[in-house]
Amino acid sequence: MSATRTSPISDLMVAAADLEDAEFERDRLAMAFGDTIRQALAAGHTHAQISRAANVPEAEVRRLADVPSAGAEPVLDGVSFPTSRTPDAAV
Repeated sequence: MSATRTSPISDLMVAAADLEDAEFERDRLAMAFGDTIRQALAAGHTHAQISRAANVPEAEVRRLADVPSAGAEPVLDGVSFPTSRTPDAAV
């Protein structure tokens, strides 16, 4: 019995959709992380304590604490949470 092979274009479309889903989920998690950071700050924890607990640079903790929880896409540094996607970049 011979296996049916999908076309490379179909595989590419599926992979692109999977990547978009992963990026959406990463953005959602980053916003949730920012919300949790703000809750920890409100509870009296310092940026340094949160940084150590989350194993994230303090500068990242401070930046994520300022990211709106809804209605805006977080602007991440590309180190802790890679986000760079340039549609015109050569592959």
